[in-house]
Amino acid sequence: MQPIAQNQPVVPSGTSFMSKLRAAQASLKAGSILAADWAIGDPAAIERVKELLASVGLTMDNVIAQTTASELDKIERFNRLIASAEGRRNALLREIEHHRAAFAQRLRAEVQKIENAEFEIVETSAATPTGACN
Repeated sequence: MQPIAQNQPVVPSGTSFMSKLRAAQASLKAGSILAADWAIGDPAAIERVKELLASVGLTMDNVIAQTTASELDKIERFNRLIASAEGRRNALLREIEHHRAAFAQRLRAEVQKIENAEFEIVETSAATPTGACN
């Protein structure tokens, strides 16, 4: 927005050198202030941005394309970081599955041992009533 907003005339409030200087400073800051107001959703700023873009024959799609092109190296860096994180996550999930399978196999073997064990039935003596202590 800076180049477009900077070309819009700001009328100085007076004819003094200081008023002209303030008007020039306001013109330089106009683009960033307008962009910040647009970003927070100020309806007046949104309408002003649309007007400014239309005045130079641009649309928001043009702005998005230009921004994407100028920030492409950052976007690619984020994509590499995301791919790296996904790779680590997938490796971790494979490792968890490997450990679960090994644990399940050991558990099945232990259950099989218990099922195959020989049990001895112990008869209680008739002389001792149930629940009595010696």
